[in-house]
Amino acid sequence: MIRILALLALLTCLSSCKEKTTSTKASSDRHPLTDTLSPLVPDTITEPGYRLSCNLLPSIFTQGKVTIYFNEISESEFERMNREDYYKPIYYPNSDSIEGILQGRYPEIFSKKDGAYFFKAENGEGPIKVWNNLVQEKSYTRYEFKGSYEQYIFILQEFYEGSQYVLINTQTGESYSLAGTPRFMNDDWIFGIGGYGTADISILHPKNKKSAFVVFDYLDVIESYTFVNSISLKLRCPWNGETYPVKYLRITLGR
Repeated sequence: MIRILALLALLTCLSSCKEKTTSTKASSDRHPLTDTLSPLVPDTITEPGYRLSCNLLPSIFTQGKVTIYFNEISESEFERMNREDYYKPIYYPNSDSIEGILQGRYPEIFSKKDGAYFFKAENGEGPIKVWNNLVQEKSYTRYEFKGSYEQYIFILQEFYEGSQYVLINTQTGESYSLAGTPRFMNDDWIFGIGGYGTADISILHPKNKKSAFVVFDYLDVIESYTFVNSISLKLRCPWNGETYPVKYLRITLGR
């Protein structure tokens, strides 16, 4: 019998605030039932100067009321529903030419000030700045218009370490920051997977102004797919140069 473990995280906050929930040693700081999620490796991984724990206990940041279920699943269950994303964006072959077209079509959104774009952030925390600073140091940044889906345009912004995608709604002018390439689950939910030493998952519901940011420390997402209102992940711990068991996780979003 395959053991499927579930975690319900019901998180509520005002639209102007964020709530942070982390998986720490103190049980009072954990989500309900997180202790039932088995670790990705039996204990911890020890390297000189480090003591790392690779497990399936996430840290979660939210805006608005978000209901999330975490279910550990089997390899066969993961493969049974594995499929390509149904909603496919259009990817641009030439960023510069597309940028010029968008500036002409949406001048109120794609206009520069002092060589930079300042997109209106949906969360009200201030504009998202997108610009080029092509110097080989920690202030390096470079952007590229990557693609679109319906009313959304997305831009890749690379930094000295790491990157983000900026998603712009051309109907409202609002913008969002995503950890990875925007992927469209259905008419409501959008997500992106990225990370720099972590598995970072950005989840958005633009219509209802809800979002969640899920972080798994020291894990890599090596495969993922979406179906209806769920995200299925194949995860591994890459540390210490050894082979550790791969785990499979399904994240389901409440309607």
